[in-house]
Amino acid sequence: INLIEPYIQKGQNVVDLGCGWGQYPFALADLVGAEGMVYAVDLGKKCIDSIQKKISKEGRGNIKAYASSAAELGFIGDRSVDNVFANGLLCSMAYGRQLALDEIKRILKLSGKAYLSLGMAPPFGYVGQTEWENIMHGFTVERGGSFKEMWAIVSLRT
Repeated sequence: INLIEPYIQKGQNVVDLGCGWGQYPFALADLVGAEGMVYAVDLGKKCIDSIQKKISKEGRGNIKAYASSAAELGFIGDRSVDNVFANGLLCSMAYGRQLALDEIKRILKLSGKAYLSLGMAPPFGYVGQTEWENIMHGFTVERGGSFKEMWAIVSLRT
């Protein structure tokens, strides 16, 4: 979260794609404040149920949790998100990676940033060097970006 934190401001909308059990959505919600919104998205229904219980317990009005694939974000409007946090998401998706990237590009504001990282390289992750380089060519790389680094902060190509 340290790499994207400088890009997050009060009042922004942020999406945590592949949020798992909720390690980052609450920290992101603190950064955007009550005026902002964090969408916590994960395919695991049990993960989302756990996050929703914590949201209710803590009375958080600035986090919405959704059990969904990163390739299906129809509940988030076009160009409505300031930052996308996808930590280890793409390397864990056996299929639908391009659809997830298309959704990131659809929801991200023209001025927005996305943090994309590979938690694991092959054989443990699904994204190899060639695919990572192709992904990077689809964005403007702001920081990072090499396969060796396994992360990048990117923006939309304009």
